[in-house]
Amino acid sequence: LHLSNLARAVGYSVQHFHRLFVGSYGVTPQQYIQQIRMRRSIQLFQENPGITIEKVAQQLGMEPSYFIRIFKRTYGQTPKQFMKT
Repeated sequence: LHLSNLARAVGYSVQHFHRLFVGSYGVTPQQYIQQIRMRRSIQLFQENPGITIEKVAQQLGMEPSYFIRIFKRTYGQTPKQFMKT
C-alpha cells in the first residue's frame, strides 16, 4: 500500500489525505497499517502453534529482522519470547 495510491483512490492529494487520516484516527496511515500487521502477527502465532517468525514476517510482507524490531517495540518482547508465554 502506497499513500499516494490511497490518496488518489479517494480523490485527495497525499498531504490532504494524510492530514484527514491523522485527524480521524490519531495516527499516520503508516502507523495504522503497522498496528494492523502487529495485531495480525499475534493472531497468526495463536492460530498456528509452531509457526516460524520468518513465515509470519513473510505473510505480513515484512523482512524478518524488521518484523522482530517492530514487534519488540510494540509489545515489549521479541516474537520468540511471546511464543514461549
